[in-house]
Amino acid sequence: MKRRLFGLLSIVLTFGLLLTACGSGGSSAAQNSQGASDDNGGRVKKACYISNVAISSDWDLLIWKGFEDLEAEGWEVKAVESTDSAEWAETMMAMGEAGYGLIYLRIDSLAETFRDIADEFHEKYPNSYVIFIDSYMENDLDFATAVPCDPWEASFISGYIAAKTSKTGQVGWIAHQDTVNMRRFQYGFEAGVKYADNGTEVVVAFTGDPRDTQAGYDTAMAMLENYDVDVIQQAANLSGLGIIKACDEKQIPCIGVDDWQGDKGEMVFWNTIKAMDNMVYTVANMWYDGEDLPAQMAFNMASGNIPYDERDLENLPDELREEVLALCDGILDGSVDVFAGGYEEYDLGY
Repeated sequence: MKRRLFGLLSIVLTFGLLLTACGSGGSSAAQNSQGASDDNGGRVKKACYISNVAISSDWDLLIWKGFEDLEAEGWEVKAVESTDSAEWAETMMAMGEAGYGLIYLRIDSLAETFRDIADEFHEKYPNSYVIFIDSYMENDLDFATAVPCDPWEASFISGYIAAKTSKTGQVGWIAHQDTVNMRRFQYGFEAGVKYADNGTEVVVAFTGDPRDTQAGYDTAMAMLENYDVDVIQQAANLSGLGIIKACDEKQIPCIGVDDWQGDKGEMVFWNTIKAMDNMVYTVANMWYDGEDLPAQMAFNMASGNIPYDERDLENLPDELREEVLALCDGILDGSVDVFAGGYEEYDLGY
């Protein structure tokens, strides 16, 4: 059912070190504040986000919105953009020294760096807890949790919609790179297309660079020139903006990703929502309330991920809208198995 089209690769930009506070909680790394609330069994309402890139993509901004929601409820929050991997361990130690109770790490590479210093970190800052954002990485630490905001269910719904919308029987799926996380987007989308059961095929491509919008544009144009694709799902970070641009030029219906992207292009009629903001907010309050967090936990529909934006429902024909709502109900009550049809191995089991 799949066909693979390899997108254009481009040179990855190299960034210098940039440490920038993006939040309004203005504690510096040298401070060791007790936080924005009374001590709560060693837990304080202080949370920071360490990112390896500038916070500019919809995905990163959605993560930061979760911190803003915490800030609105009295938490002290901070963002640190640390683009030099040589500085990551030092940055994590600095946030522990500054008294941040929760430290969220953006990517697995940051999480791996933390694991290297975990024992030393925990000995110095036993009241700090670490969250590996959107990570499926296993760990055996009592003071860290990997929390993927799992895209499978939302992608399943988008795949179903794409198949039901297509007139040609071919739909496109484009990501930036072939990673574990991206495969869950891809296979969830393919499972949804298969569930629609109308013979629709999926054409797959990769832009090669998550931040190169031109690569996204070129990859989408190449797909449209070589295949009879009439709906495209983009899951390509900032390079996805180039995909949206190509869809606008060719008047091809496009499915956005992470947050609502209806303002990014006229042809974006649906979005595969990953409620990163809800994840950040929910997990922070679970931790502060003293709940035992497991080493791994999936943030999915059952735990608060809303897989669509209400504005997108209005873009669907009445019959399809009702089908989608029924599909969401079925996923929640278990009557729809999103891993059926050969995808059973991708059920996380947690």
